Amino acid sequence: MNKFISSLLFLLIGTAPLLCQNQQWTHDQFWKKHKELKANGSKISTDSLIQSVTKVMAHGIEAYPNLHVKYISLLFDYYADKADHDKMTHYAEAMKVVLLENDLEEDLWKYYLCVGNIYSINGDKKSSKFYRLKVIKGLREKIPTLDEAEIKWHKGQLSGQLINLGYTYSITNQLDSAKLIYEEAMRLADENRNLHNVNKIKNSLGHMAYSSGDYASAATYYLESYTYFKEAKKSKDLIYCSAYMGRLYLALGQYEKGIKYYNELIEDAKEYNLLRVLPTAYLIKAEALNWLNRNEAAQISLNEYFQDSTLVSTTTLDCYAKLIQANIDLEVKERSSSIKAMRKFMNDCATLPHVEGETDELLDSYLGIASFQYKEGNVKGALDTIDMALSSSMRLRTKIEMLTLKSTIHKNEKNYRKALESNDKLNVLKDSMLTLNKIGIFLTEEANKKAAEKQIEIEKLEAEKKMISLQDQDKHNVIYALLSALFLMGGLSWFYSRHRKEKMEKELIDVKQHLLRQQINPHFIFNTLNSIQSSLLLEDEEKTLNLFNKFSNLIRQVLQNSTRAFIPLDEELSLLENYLALEKVRTNNKFDYEIEIEEGLDTSIEEVPSMVLQIFLENSIWHGIIPKKESGWIKIKVYREDGQLLINIEDNGVGLQYAAINKKSHQHAKKSLGTKLVKQRLNLLNKKFGKKIGLNILKRDQGAGTKVELLV
Repeated sequence: MNKFISSLLFLLIGTAPLLCQNQQWTHDQFWKKHKELKANGSKISTDSLIQSVTKVMAHGIEAYPNLHVKYISLLFDYYADKADHDKMTHYAEAMKVVLLENDLEEDLWKYYLCVGNIYSINGDKKSSKFYRLKVIKGLREKIPTLDEAEIKWHKGQLSGQLINLGYTYSITNQLDSAKLIYEEAMRLADENRNLHNVNKIKNSLGHMAYSSGDYASAATYYLESYTYFKEAKKSKDLIYCSAYMGRLYLALGQYEKGIKYYNELIEDAKEYNLLRVLPTAYLIKAEALNWLNRNEAAQISLNEYFQDSTLVSTTTLDCYAKLIQANIDLEVKERSSSIKAMRKFMNDCATLPHVEGETDELLDSYLGIASFQYKEGNVKGALDTIDMALSSSMRLRTKIEMLTLKSTIHKNEKNYRKALESNDKLNVLKDSMLTLNKIGIFLTEEANKKAAEKQIEIEKLEAEKKMISLQDQDKHNVIYALLSALFLMGGLSWFYSRHRKEKMEKELIDVKQHLLRQQINPHFIFNTLNSIQSSLLLEDEEKTLNLFNKFSNLIRQVLQNSTRAFIPLDEELSLLENYLALEKVRTNNKFDYEIEIEEGLDTSIEEVPSMVLQIFLENSIWHGIIPKKESGWIKIKVYREDGQLLINIEDNGVGLQYAAINKKSHQHAKKSLGTKLVKQRLNLLNKKFGKKIGLNILKRDQGAGTKVELLV
């Protein structure tokens, strides 16, 4: 009998965990666990999350259809991270069954969302857009029927789906529609104070700017969202941000910086089992390393793509990989393997670049094909391939390599005229690449500045904590109190002095950065590049080279001058001359200009504050002369008077009275901002260096127009 009781107790103890495992959970238990899983979703690997959700669902989730759908949605998202299409399809259909069997047709938008995501991952943009529109329609119809608490969640969902739809429109080049959708998404995100969605929208706006070649705006959006997700420790969102930052830096010629972001992406993606981003990351990293002639490292990264059995690849990615392999082989000059690799690529993939909407990376295949054809002795075929490539919208770096190859072929064929033509176009593109590279350096400095500001804030908080600690020490010991007081006073004096200095430095940096954006704003950069492109299309090579020389010199001068408080007068005048020449072309010769320097004045010795005068020239052109029907003029006069250096900028534009009448316009606001920034900069420079730099903005003595006087 005792043995029987002992055996029964042993059996009960052994099966207790199983009984607990299968016991029915309440609605509140399921809901609490769901919130916990969502909260930890960015901190736990995908496989661990799948195991946790599956165990929880075994407690009778079927009794609560709405929660059942939520848990199925979690599993769908996790398998989407693993790029497991079969499981995604399985759980999408399972969700549909639960919704229909429980009369939850009003929530069918959740099923449409899953289907739309499947089509998006498979590259079917048309079907993806169709289902995203059904999701948005379903959400809009449901929101008016909900209470206040539910409305907030559904508005968050609607904002997120509008972001996805906007992205679909943007990648199909329907940019106006995409912009309207993003505006609605931003309005909803702001209403809900949903910073997560706000920063996802910034990412999307970054995509649009990147696609249109506006890298400066793209970088601003990308950097803001990257910083947010980094600080919020949203690891999965951060993975995508790393991809965008890496892609941008590669486009700007900052290859090491781009590779750094892709390394960060790969490390995080492995940790969180986000497999669908890894194939493309391995390939882009391999290609960038090959660009840097780090062929061995490029091969290692490429082998990770080929050898990782957990990755889900596509025909396009496989062709991209074969292209990189062929180009690595061509670089290391292993003739037999390079011929074999290129033939394999041409046999399997050569028609892919002709498909509408193909990736930039695959368009690079033209370069490999042309190189292969030339090595095989097919000169005409190589030149035909190069001409076909140059007519497509491929990356700037690839176009440079194409023209380099074309110039080499013509030289070897002793066709020196065509070689010279190719070389001239090549130099223009190289200058363009150099300009983008400089923009990349500027953006890196912006990122470093933000990090420095953050460090200053941390130091201030630490100093405040130290002072609080001093104040809390034993006040009963008189000597100790006196010493503490003296130390505290000294510390306060030091901190106040340092704080004032840091504040002034920060204000100088802020004003300098704002002025730098005013000087090389995206509109000026890309409108100037358009002017250069137009002259290139008209085959006016002398004009093109002259314009590009002035443009690249101007960008270089602006970036160099931004690091100094004062610069030699001759350098400033050179910058102003380049700027005026470019603006004259942009405005179709709407104005003439003249620079007059007093005889005997040594411009190499005289110094002037940097980042000041160009703003007033811009105001003269765009707020003074452009509003006029007839042409105008601008005159810069430099001379000494009563021991002071005077610089006058005078124009015969519409004048201050016209500006006052139109002061509500955007243009007037921009002009006022520029003038305000200059005054702030001069005031700070006067304080820091003990100067007495003066500025007067006056009406011209005779006739309409404006006169600016800078006294140094």
